[in-house]
Amino acid sequence: MKILYLSNSTIPSYTANSIQVMKMCEAFTSLGNDVVLVSRFNEKYLNVKVNDDLKYYGIKDQFKLLKFNHNNKFLKTFLFLKKILNEVKPDIIIGRDISVCIASILFGYSPIIEIHAPLNNKNKKLFKLLKHKIRKVIVISDALKKIIVNQLPELAGKILIAHDGVDLEDFKLKKNKIKNKKFTVGYIGSLYKGRGVELIFNIAKQLPNLEFVLIGGNEEDVKLRKQQLDKCNLHNVTLLGFVNPGEVRKYYNQFDVLLMPYQKNTSIHQNGVDTTKWMSPIKMFEYLASGVPIISSNLPVLCEVLNNRNSILVHPEDLDEWIEAIKKIKNDLVLSKYLVDNALNDIKKYSWNERAKKILE
Repeated sequence: MKILYLSNSTIPSYTANSIQVMKMCEAFTSLGNDVVLVSRFNEKYLNVKVNDDLKYYGIKDQFKLLKFNHNNKFLKTFLFLKKILNEVKPDIIIGRDISVCIASILFGYSPIIEIHAPLNNKNKKLFKLLKHKIRKVIVISDALKKIIVNQLPELAGKILIAHDGVDLEDFKLKKNKIKNKKFTVGYIGSLYKGRGVELIFNIAKQLPNLEFVLIGGNEEDVKLRKQQLDKCNLHNVTLLGFVNPGEVRKYYNQFDVLLMPYQKNTSIHQNGVDTTKWMSPIKMFEYLASGVPIISSNLPVLCEVLNNRNSILVHPEDLDEWIEAIKKIKNDLVLSKYLVDNALNDIKKYSWNERAKKILE
């Protein structure tokens, strides 16, 4: 089957949405489909410069990637889409670029549209007007489905819940634990407000004999956080900065525990919307596949995937609870093994391939 995936992600970039799009296109390809991904391109974006987009994201099953400079002008987008449709002649259109997916209806297609946040007023009107032409709506959590159904009850029968996922093959590499090292607490993700970085720093103050390693963040965020560390005179915290998506998995073997300290208000970027109620973070699935015990904030949307069998769930802002949970992992190898074994079993149903199969079925 020939699939045209219409994305609003900038590729390459630092964003999680670009990782999700690339991994889904790889999954569709690995299932025997001919995939063409259309993404946005911006030379100025975060100074990300790579020679090979697929390698940057750790993509093994290759697909065709087309880019265009999107300036939100309908005529330019319409003409570009017309050109792509004439060239590709897809059997099906899937995508996260709502406006372009909706535009494909004008050419006789019934798109599958992924939605990762509540609909704004413009998109609500489009969905209401053209709901009979939309084949399926994919959402990343049950919580988001409830929000969308509340916004547009007529979409209820078309919504499919498909949590984000992970490439299980990336985590099948044999892990060589580093001997004679301090107990190391790991965090992978963005460094801006709402991600719990301040909480990690406070934990590190209370546990000076442990090492804390944070991976992620753009240059500006890393610089700001390093200044905070200097002011606090914290020497047991290391900021490694951004690591290419295709390389991150190589770092997991140095961690003894992984933290996911989302706060009650979490945005997708510094000035973004609060995503706490509906998010499905990719790193949650990578953590589950890593073979490292997890401590996570006890937020309802995360508990659609996490539970007391595959992780330790604590109050997002209770410093003492976080410290106690880390001590439990450090001192109880039986508990650690129990959590890891259950996590590795649970993650099997959250691979990108399983997600792609679910959507295509």
